[in-house]
Order: sequence, then structure tokens, then C-alpha cells
Amino acid sequence: MQYRKPGSLVLLACILIGCGSEEPAVTDSQADSPQPATLSAVAPAVNTAPVSNTINIGVIERIESAILGEERELWIYLPESADDPANIAQYPVVYLLDGQGHFHSVTGLIQQLSSVNGITLDNVREDTNPQTNHIRSILQFVDSAEASIANNKLSFASKYYENDNHGSVPLIAEYDALRWQFDWYSPSAAISDHYNPALPDAPDEVVRLVEAHYGMLSQRFGYEFTPPFGWVNARANDFVFSEKPESARALYLMNVANYSGDGRVHAALADYFVGVGDEASARIHFGRAVGLGLDVDVEERLGGGE
Repeated sequence: MQYRKPGSLVLLACILIGCGSEEPAVTDSQADSPQPATLSAVAPAVNTAPVSNTINIGVIERIESAILGEERELWIYLPESADDPANIAQYPVVYLLDGQGHFHSVTGLIQQLSSVNGITLDNVREDTNPQTNHIRSILQFVDSAEASIANNKLSFASKYYENDNHGSVPLIAEYDALRWQFDWYSPSAAISDHYNPALPDAPDEVVRLVEAHYGMLSQRFGYEFTPPFGWVNARANDFVFSEKPESARALYLMNVANYSGDGRVHAALADYFVGVGDEASARIHFGRAVGLGLDVDVEERLGGGE
């Protein structure tokens, strides 16, 4: 795949394709035999206007899909060096599905890791060059903190990444640090343990685990942390698939109690009742969902539209 810009030709650095995207449209003459997918697009001219206060990390191109019969988006990122008219470099191409969900993280990784250099830990400790003062001061702080950690209230941990360097370690270290600092944030694995078909359907225990976890989060954060609608609904769906209907029902009802003004919770509970054959209860909650403004084809959801 090639990306053209005035005066040079470069390979596309990163194409991020939304979930379900298809190949570019093919003509009737191409339909009889497979053709390599290519995209040519003319990039805007180099911007000579004064520097703005915006940060741009990519462009969106659109193509017509003959297969889907609709227009699809391509999210494209190029490194800063691609804007240099004198640059004729060729770049590797990254194709990423679910691009809309991962555009920022992947383009950030590419930018961060595009230039790396380093020096070994032993060399740093022995070095006396002023350029290493900063890293040597960090190592001295680590030694001091670890020596006195038992006598202070500092929440502290350190790790040396022997296979990384100054350019590659920040993202990895920041991720590990957040996972370590907030290791209590993720819900207990004991909740998902109840998906196990060998265990009995235990709705009261499942509800207790969810309420205990979010009660703990509320205490840590200092404000009420209500179990999120999306998370609870997903866990309820998981219990449906695990053939634990009572646990599923309990979580759907938890959402109804916490978000009674949201039509989605009533529609989700109605779908549950459809699944267990309780049409009367399904109609009640579909009706509430519609009353709250949700666009629901009740008869179709009940199976009458088939």
C-alpha cells in the first residue's frame, strides 16, 4: 500500500481500519481475478501557516466498498519525518483491525519507539559524565527508598528492564507502575469463577462479590462508585451464556435498580425474560424502555417479527 505526497513516495506508516472494514472496491474487470489491494491518496501540501494550538496525529481517508455497498474509513498515521518534502524514505506498514479503538495507543507506541538509544545500568553507575547525572540520581533515590521503606509510609517499588533502554522503557514502566499501584482496582476473579458450570448458580454470592468490590472502590476514592452499567450488563450476559440464569437475572436487576431511568437496562432485562420464556415480564420492561425513549421493535424482540 502506498501513500503519495508531493515530491516523494513513502510507504504508509500505519493504517488503522475500523472493525469490519473491507478491502477497497474493485471494478468489474478486476472481479474475475484476485488483485492486490492498493490505496493512493494525495496528502495536503506542507502547512506553512503559523503553528496552531492543536495536536494532529493522523488523517481520515474514505473509500467506497463494493462488497459492503457503503463508504468506509481508513485512519492513517505517518511519522513527522514524512512531512519533510526532501524525505524519500520508505516506512514499514502496520495494519490494525479495530483501529478506532486503538488508534491513539498504537500511534503513540510507534512514535515513542521509533527512536531508541541506551546505556547499560552498570555503565551508568560507574559513569561520571554530567549527562548521566539524572539517571544516577534516580538510582540513588531507589537505593535510599528501598533501604528505608520499612520506616516510612512510602508506597514504593522499582524494576530494572535489562532488555529496554531510555527510549523504550517509559511506556512499559508506566504501564507496570499503574498496574502495580492499582492492583486492587480490577474486580475479584471470584466473580468470574462462578461461570464454572461445576459450581451451583449462586445469585446472592455473585451480588455480594460485586457490591463488596465497588464498596471497596467507593471507600478508596472517597465517593460512591456505582457498578458501571456496561460492566454489570456484560457480566450478566456471561452468566446467561454460562447457563446461570439466576445470577444473570440478579445482575440485570442490579442495573435496573441503579439506572432505572435508562431504557437500556429495561431492554436488557426484557431480553433476559424473552430467553427464559416469560413474555409477560418481557413486555413490561420493553414498555418501560420505550417509555424512556429507547427505540425498540417490541414484537421483533419478542420473536413475533420472524
